Amino acid sequence: MSKVRRTAVLAAVALACTTVLVGLSPSAAGAGSTSKTYRVQGVQQPVGSSIELYTVKSDKGHPGLVGDWAVTRTHQVFSALPWYFETGTEQFNGCLDVNGDNRCRGREPAGQISFDYAAWAKYDLNTGAELTGGCWHQITGGTRAFTNVQGLVTMIDTPRTDGSILTTYRGNVTLSTRAGSASLPDSTLPESTLPESTFAPAGADAAARVQPRAC
Repeated sequence: MSKVRRTAVLAAVALACTTVLVGLSPSAAGAGSTSKTYRVQGVQQPVGSSIELYTVKSDKGHPGLVGDWAVTRTHQVFSALPWYFETGTEQFNGCLDVNGDNRCRGREPAGQISFDYAAWAKYDLNTGAELTGGCWHQITGGTRAFTNVQGLVTMIDTPRTDGSILTTYRGNVTLSTRAGSASLPDSTLPESTLPESTFAPAGADAAARVQPRAC
């Protein structure tokens, strides 16, 4: 059993490392004349007590993703206490907030972005509290203004003194200039704005998680 557990952990780490290398490849940078890369940053917040639905916001004055974020399927779960690993797919629905005002307005690019993700966390075995965590999100596709999008978004969890978790994100999002134009109506997005039906349903295996996904 211990051999199987070590193999599972190594598989999760290998997948995560592969994701990072792919995300940092020259093809994802998209520096050519037919694409433009934005360095995005901001925060992710859960919707209520959900472990599948989130809201993402941009940091003031910095480009970022603004809208709703959902886990659409969980592929693998590895637990080697106090460590927890998970892989699956996710979907973002919103806009790329180019000017960093945490709003979707004007002609800011909008649509859906799909991701493959690898997440990990370490927990206190006595209290169950998360001690540290993070995840990699490799972009796998997009719609509307995000057609042919490429890039990588990483997230880090930081425990706060009140027991809550601050999840911040950083990454590169490369848009193709040949993608269809799309924008969202002027709006602020202080919390989730899209119904759960906007996203593909989570896989049945998501209910089997031994720990909530942290980011």
